[in-house]
Amino acid sequence: PKKKYLPCRVRVLLDTNVWLAILTTDGFCREIWRRSRRDCQFYGSRGLLDELEEKLRSKFGFVFERSFASLRMTKRTMELLKETAVA
Repeated sequence: PKKKYLPCRVRVLLDTNVWLAILTTDGFCREIWRRSRRDCQFYGSRGLLDELEEKLRSKFGFVFERSFASLRMTKRTMELLKETAVA
């Protein structure tokens, strides 16, 4: 019998500015993210989510409900990594 191979998922770590572009504008970053969701595994951290929440509120005026909905969608998309201290 033929072996079935799963497609290799690309591992991607996006910084806060790219997530902000995905969540706040319907532009290039969001389009690339939409096209790559099935083929990529996105990673993030609690610190990234905290910074993202703070920026959504302070720079873009998101109220709690909208900010929370955006973060919930982002969490479903990414796998959280444990943060480690760098000496």
